[in-house]
Amino acid sequence: MYEHHIEALAAHDLEAVLADYADDSAIMTQTGTHRGASEVRSFFEDVLASMDADTFRHFVMDRVDVVGEVAFHTYSADPWMKLGTDTL
Repeated sequence: MYEHHIEALAAHDLEAVLADYADDSAIMTQTGTHRGASEVRSFFEDVLASMDADTFRHFVMDRVDVVGEVAFHTYSADPWMKLGTDTL
């Protein structure tokens, strides 16, 4: 799932990104918690709209830890994103 998620984001494929989330998923970010399919969709629409081709050319995966079905990673895409984290 982790690799699929990163590939879907890089491809700007919203439907593929959303395929990684159940209808009752929640995403917690620095701006708030996005609950349910509608809010998760809106969150990723905004994320993808903010990314251009240069974002992923500068994307660096700093750390990836996977335990069972849970993955935690930190990343950057300088100068757009100094530090990002995600748990899938």
